[in-house]
Amino acid sequence: MSEYPPFHFEYRINNKLLPGITPGRIFAHRAGYFEVFSKGTMTPETTVFDKPGMISPAGRQNEYVKEVLGKHKQTFAKYQFIMGILWGDVETKEEVADIFGFRGIPGWPGNPEVDSMVFRNGIHVPNSAIGCGDGLVLLGAFEQTRRTTKSLSDFMSSYPSHSNFPKELEGIHGTTYLTEV
Repeated sequence: MSEYPPFHFEYRINNKLLPGITPGRIFAHRAGYFEVFSKGTMTPETTVFDKPGMISPAGRQNEYVKEVLGKHKQTFAKYQFIMGILWGDVETKEEVADIFGFRGIPGWPGNPEVDSMVFRNGIHVPNSAIGCGDGLVLLGAFEQTRRTTKSLSDFMSSYPSHSNFPKELEGIHGTTYLTEV
């Protein structure tokens, strides 16, 4: 494991800010952050953007989340909420979003059915391997938290309790509430 925790940022999708978009949370993983999302223009050592059109990896991740949500909003419409992991595949140089759709919750908190989807460079890739151990730890912690909440809106503003807080989340240093896709 690197010296940094694997996750560094969270995107929240609030259907009051984005009517018609399925609510959810997407977490940015450090895998491929510089190698893929900077498109080779930035490294951990360079933080100056001195070329026209140069975008930071964080800026590109933000754009990619919006692209996936906007392009596939009908796919996500059948879910009560989504959770996702955003990462870069260093070998293929592809931007990847692993999305988990939660549905079939008869009464909150219930026991949801979960579908998994992989998007590579914005394209849905059916029957693709999904996720990693870091992502499973994160999803497990949030599922334990969800079961203690009163409603979806309560869950969307909750974090795992201190006693259940996985070290994988310690590096999250910001949250963006998406207002457009």
